[in-house]
Amino acid sequence: MQAEPSAAPTLEQLLAGVANYPALLERLRSIEGQINQILNNLARAKPAEANGDGWLDAKAAAKYMCISPCTFDKYRYRTEPKLKGYNLDGKMLYKKADLDMFIMLYAAQSSGLS
Repeated sequence: MQAEPSAAPTLEQLLAGVANYPALLERLRSIEGQINQILNNLARAKPAEANGDGWLDAKAAAKYMCISPCTFDKYRYRTEPKLKGYNLDGKMLYKKADLDMFIMLYAAQSSGLS
């Protein structure tokens, strides 16, 4: 048994939808500008491997990010996105590249991109 096709929109409904296009286009341009800014920041960032050792413990990772250990713990356990860590014999280690990516994602989320 096939469902009946929905009725075609009326001309009035189509014109009402078209009236929203300028606001939609403006919002898309704004998002495009934010994405370009993030891409420019990523292009200027040095790869983590070029900055020396890419693995840090929690204390060194907090220092690398210029935040307190308490704030680092908040980002590890209570925020979305969470910081990605790797367990090595009971000790959590963090890649500088993952820390840099977290900062970019968190900034994008704070800007309303996600």
